Amino acid sequence: MAADPRVGGGGGSRRGSAFTRLGILGHYYNGMLDVYSDPTQMSVFFGTHIEHLEIDTLRLLRRRVTDAEVEEKKKVIRREFLVLAECPPVEIERAARTACALDRLVEEKSLGALAYYYEGAPGSEEEDIMTSVIAEPRSLPHAMFLLRESAKSRTSWR
Repeated sequence: MAADPRVGGGGGSRRGSAFTRLGILGHYYNGMLDVYSDPTQMSVFFGTHIEHLEIDTLRLLRRRVTDAEVEEKKKVIRREFLVLAECPPVEIERAARTACALDRLVEEKSLGALAYYYEGAPGSEEEDIMTSVIAEPRSLPHAMFLLRESAKSRTSWR
């Protein structure tokens, strides 16, 4: 099995993140201390490449997602998550569309990890995107997806 160029060697957080491409989507907020402290030092100490990403890129990728891709992703979501009966179908649709766009973003930028924080103006497309992130990109080789949304925080490891 060939080594994935997006990630470093396994074992331990320092060695495991060596040469990983970490995408930072959006902007920082004061509580985002995991990468806010100093991305340059993170890069120097861990060997991580920091890729600063724009929400516009994700928005354009999301607009290109096909209905067929959304249907496939909805199947994955229903298989991998407990979806309660009271969850409106439109929310699964939104989550699936955004998950497809995140998959594309990770692939296009060759990311090994992803962190984001972006609120968007109330009622904006950006807010719609960021409030629909529930499914981590399946193509993250490090299986590391850091979510920052309002006051909530979640780290997901596959």
